[in-house]
Amino acid sequence: MPNEMPTASKLVGAIAYGAIGAFAAYQGVPTLPDEVVPGYLIPLSGAMGVWLGWALIGKSKRGNFAQTFTQSVVTLGCMVFMVLFSVSCWDMIVRSMRLRYDGPGEAILDVSNLFVDNLQLLMVMPVLQVLGAGAVIGAILVRVAGARWS
Repeated sequence: MPNEMPTASKLVGAIAYGAIGAFAAYQGVPTLPDEVVPGYLIPLSGAMGVWLGWALIGKSKRGNFAQTFTQSVVTLGCMVFMVLFSVSCWDMIVRSMRLRYDGPGEAILDVSNLFVDNLQLLMVMPVLQVLGAGAVIGAILVRVAGARWS
């Protein structure tokens, strides 16, 4: 892995997508069922956004806006997948500590069911609006930072 230098587009991507991830999670909290505790959801979403904003979209400072927008959508898709997978794995661990599974195989297989359940909780209009607007705004910010300071 080559030693890559920090750039303005990586920094702007990390900040922008961290904010998009945290704000999308914040918009989804009121729509969660009462039994769901969202204590770690906002920081986790923000941290994933920072990491993927730096690693994925921060590298796409060249090319036209369509390429940057496509990379923005990919970054947000990866962020949603990683957050949902992390939350589903954590739910599986909590359930296994409560002895809800007959064995480790059943627990591992239940992660996919929990993923689908959590994905259904994500499909609410405020979250989708933030992700849609965030894809456009994040692409514009990264593109401007890459063109201006690189």
